[in-house]
Amino acid sequence: MNLLRRSFTKGQHVVLHGLGGLGKTTLAEAFAHNYENRSHEVLIFRNGNQISEKYILDELFARWEGDEKANKTHPPTAQTIP
Repeated sequence: MNLLRRSFTKGQHVVLHGLGGLGKTTLAEAFAHNYENRSHEVLIFRNGNQISEKYILDELFARWEGDEKANKTHPPTAQTIP
């Protein structure tokens, strides 16, 4: 958890990967809900091997575009995307 916190503090992107059942999603969700610096939005994609890069980019762009259209800042959130 400390390594994740330090990485986010430095502005780095973080990817958790490994065999199924090791607790990657549990760790990511716990971190996202407890992250002290709320200036970032944390998105968690499950079943990454079944999700295309296009899907991820489309999802991120749609969220960014929604923020632009709303013309306001949304509070950061942690979301799990199936």
